[in-house]
Amino acid sequence: MNYSVIDELYYENLSPIHLLQNSKEYQQLSTRHADAIDLFQQSLDESQAKQFEALLQQSLDITSSETKAYFHAGFCMGARIMQEVTDFPS
Repeated sequence: MNYSVIDELYYENLSPIHLLQNSKEYQQLSTRHADAIDLFQQSLDESQAKQFEALLQQSLDITSSETKAYFHAGFCMGARIMQEVTDFPS
């Protein structure tokens, strides 16, 4: 069976963010961030906690959208570079 990186990317089975998430630095920062959020949420009353959850979700949605846009732009740029390389006269 042939493995196609393009197919894996298209079907969202492969994401460059997964490579970053395996780094020790990312794991440490992620843990510290999650701990800080938990500590902050414990200081809120129920109404504030709901508002904060909604704000967190909006932030995650924006970050996800930005990440997809950056990846798309980078992928297109890489494709253009490859096209120029293959079209370059020998």
